[in-house]
Amino acid sequence: MAINLATHPLTIGASGPEVFKIQVLLWTPENKLVADGQLGPKTERAIADFQHQAGLVVTSKLDLPTFAAASKYKYVKDIPFFQQVQMPASKFHKTKIQTVTNTVNNYGTLLYYLAKYLEVDERILRAIVAVESAGLAPAKMVIRFENHHFVKYVPEAKDRFKFSPNKTWEGHEVLLDGVWTQCHTSQDVEWRVFNYAASINKTAAIQSISMGPGQMLGRNHRQLGYQTPEAMFDAILSSNRYGVLGMVDFIMNHSSLAKALRTNNCRDLALHYNGSGQVDKYAAWIEQAFNA
Repeated sequence: MAINLATHPLTIGASGPEVFKIQVLLWTPENKLVADGQLGPKTERAIADFQHQAGLVVTSKLDLPTFAAASKYKYVKDIPFFQQVQMPASKFHKTKIQTVTNTVNNYGTLLYYLAKYLEVDERILRAIVAVESAGLAPAKMVIRFENHHFVKYVPEAKDRFKFSPNKTWEGHEVLLDGVWTQCHTSQDVEWRVFNYAASINKTAAIQSISMGPGQMLGRNHRQLGYQTPEAMFDAILSSNRYGVLGMVDFIMNHSSLAKALRTNNCRDLALHYNGSGQVDKYAAWIEQAFNA
């Protein structure tokens, strides 16, 4: 049951989700707060310091004005705690499905803290990552180039980028060096296709790729809190961390997706995350990964 901070501000010795969230929100490289949900002396000092800096009445208590002022972030990617917290699980885990095992071992700690912060089931976050990218964390960003999106942005390229007219996510071929090449056979090919498209129109090429662990389309950059597709591309290219954070930001800033996430509704997640073309397939995959 949530605490009413307006009538019951929390003092040293308190514990719970409100304390955990304020520890996440007030973490800095200087205070290095541990997000354990326990309001101890270190957290009390961080609250007092924040109240002073924010021009609030310094009470050293976790009250409503303090919590409201600290909750200024629309995107988790901008919260310093999530920019630095360990990503892999602290010890090896094995599940019934290899892609979920990969996800837990590559991103388990980050997903644990994100789920706790968002107050959602950790299993639903890891299921999406497992389905979208097999939970892998390669050194080079995983991408998928979508021909039908690129042709929408660059119509004059339609004779060099093929796709099925009925199932636009299928039949992707590109004319590379005079040879029609299937697009989705390897990451080397995906990057060759992307680089070729970028030589024609770089912004359109970035808008046309799904990228990182959450396989977010570059065209959705604003929903992830980026001003340009290039900024989103550069962030996720720099670290898989921003692919996971981008996935969460996309979901939480989409009302239908946020509701589906909070209720573990695999079908609605598949519909609003992947589109209407293959709902049954993606819903089954998400549910299997959730139950692994």
